[in-house]
Amino acid sequence: MSHKDYYKVLGVPKTATADEIKKAYRKLAQQYHPDRNQDNKKAEEKFKEINEAYEVLGNAEQRSKYDRLGSSWKNFQQTTSNPRSDFKWGDWSEFTKKNTTRSSPQQDFEDSSSNFSEFFENMFGKNKSDTKSSQRSKVNTKETTASVTLTLEEAYSGKTVKVSVGTESVDIKLKPGIADGQKLKIATTKQEIGTIFLTVHINQHSVFKRTGNDLEADIPVDLFSAVLGGEIAITTLKGTVKMNIMPETQSGTIKKLKGLGMPKHGLDGEFGDLYVRLIVHIPTGLTTKEKDLFEKLKKLQKKTK
Repeated sequence: MSHKDYYKVLGVPKTATADEIKKAYRKLAQQYHPDRNQDNKKAEEKFKEINEAYEVLGNAEQRSKYDRLGSSWKNFQQTTSNPRSDFKWGDWSEFTKKNTTRSSPQQDFEDSSSNFSEFFENMFGKNKSDTKSSQRSKVNTKETTASVTLTLEEAYSGKTVKVSVGTESVDIKLKPGIADGQKLKIATTKQEIGTIFLTVHINQHSVFKRTGNDLEADIPVDLFSAVLGGEIAITTLKGTVKMNIMPETQSGTIKKLKGLGMPKHGLDGEFGDLYVRLIVHIPTGLTTKEKDLFEKLKKLQKKTK
């Protein structure tokens, strides 16, 4: 069980500010996020390690404990059979849950079944005053299966949904970009609810078709803009945007609007793309004068060929 240098994990010096630590964490978390590294066990372990480091260094109280006890831990790990006298057991016991049946200080270092490393659990996980640890210890074994249906707009923006069982309920915040059919496991401290296995369904949209993080849509273009070129307004999930149409654009032409697709789930500030298929709209209800103009245009076209 080795000491973990969380500063090294995040690639920051011990003098780093809170903002520098947060910036380093977000950069690494995006780099090693499971959505970007599917079936990559090394990246998965690195992602867990990064989150563990930020769990400590991103919290002023936890960071203070780590800085104060880190050097003592190094002394202790050199020999567990005969701990050195300079290991500050007084400081350590202040943050470690003691079991009165243990016969020696070394027995404080036991295996942990949490998602954090053994080092993290021994330094922070057994602290009664640690809120997250306390919450984990209260989670019961009851399981609740639930499902929720969202519109595509709600999946784009993210939504908080409520799951209720009996007299208890819990709010679950769904991040932007969640996918149709995605399953979530949420541990709660609610006695009647326990762990929630939530399945998310997303209704089909009348305009946009979703493929992964990308969106597709058929966009009507008037005949004159298609022939002469111009600027058209397109409604996207992010809002209305302007797009230039080249002269003589053919019906069925596909244009990519970068970054106007769905948010990438769990990756702040990253989006898929929007692919629009331009469908040229042929005018109807033409007047006699308008038809005559088209006849003249037809004759001009024949002369130029």
